[in-house]
Order: sequence, then C-alpha cells, then structure tokens
Amino acid sequence: MQHYNTFVTGFSKKYYDAIGIHTLKTWKLLEGNKLWIVDNFPNFSTSQSVKIVEGDTFYPKDKYYLSNDGKVKKFWKKGRSFLYALKNCNTKYVTWIDSDVQIKKKFNLEDFVPDNEQIASVLINEKEFQIESGFVVVNTEHKDFDKFCSLYESAWYDGTLQKLYRPWDGDVLMYVLKQIPYRDLRNNSVKKPQGFDHSLLEDYMHHYSGKRQKKLVGSK
Repeated sequence: MQHYNTFVTGFSKKYYDAIGIHTLKTWKLLEGNKLWIVDNFPNFSTSQSVKIVEGDTFYPKDKYYLSNDGKVKKFWKKGRSFLYALKNCNTKYVTWIDSDVQIKKKFNLEDFVPDNEQIASVLINEKEFQIESGFVVVNTEHKDFDKFCSLYESAWYDGTLQKLYRPWDGDVLMYVLKQIPYRDLRNNSVKKPQGFDHSLLEDYMHHYSGKRQKKLVGSK
C-alpha cells in the first residue's frame, strides 16, 4: 500500500550515538514511509524499514555553509534536510520529527494534519513569534506549496535570515507561515512551553529539547 505520509528526520553520527540510539528505535510505532537524512554516516543501518540518505551529498558547499559553524550551521543543515524532504518525498504529507523526539504510542496522523486551506501544522510557542519545530506536517498538494518552498529556501540567502529573531530553522518557518495559512497544534496559550507540552501531541511523543532535557534521554 502506498502511504500518504513520509516521516522524516536528520542527524549526524555523533548525535545518533548520544541521542538517536535511544529515541529513533521508537519510530517503529510510526506507520508510513520513513526517511532518515544522515550526515557523514554512510554505513548506517537499522532493523527498521527506513530509507536512508547521506545528507552531506546535498548540502551545497556555498558561502553560507563555509562561513558559519555551531548552531547556525546545525540549523541550516536541518533546514536543507527539511527542504530536501519536501521536494523529494512523493506523498501528500511530509512530517518532520526531530531525532530527539521519543514516540510514546501510536497515533493517527489525521488528527494533526492541516485542513485544505492550511499549508502546514506546527506548534506556536507564542502567538506568531516562534515555532517549536520538532514536529511539522506539510501538505505538499496545497495550492501554495511551491510558494512555501521558494520562500523557505530564499530566506536563508536573501538577507531575511539576518532580520529574524534568531537565524534558526524555526524562525525561517515562522517567517514563511506568516504569509500562508497554517494550523497551530497548541491547545493552551502558555508562554514559553517546554517541547510538546500543552499541545495535541503530548500524549503521543516527548521532545527532549534543550540541554536540560537532553540529559534525560535514555534515563527511562
């Protein structure tokens, strides 16, 4: 059966050894196509039915890539992986899940997809301010999908990035979604929530976002 959704994530060998080895095994609870974009880890294998792509082969070694390091380059790579998945996964929906997310139990993606007028489902941390980008569902059949991809890609290079709150993937995504209707999966207007707390996702998965949360990975 051809699935209508592809679950996608990205990580490096170092990140997998520290975090992904604990969290990605829970992807067995996800039903649908799965794509892992792995940076500099060509011999990676898994017992799960997952398509694995060597991420370093499609990161353009341009001026931006060469002039940045640390978190800026990290989130740029995530942004490039996200865009690659959108353009290359032949399913109606593409769902990005960060590799530090633990799936707790099976869920029905239909509960989280955007409606026909909305391009994506996301979690807004504060009203149209920042996005928790650990879970994003995009409708590739939306009438503005090409516009979405174009705005997202160009924002990294046309000077938009430097005008945002932070030069991170979630800030770029928020910039784009201010121009195209989207669905907010938060069910509470709590200021600065942690991860997926106070959202429709919290019963099904946990995001170990931030250094304090990372220390808890593998402790349960």
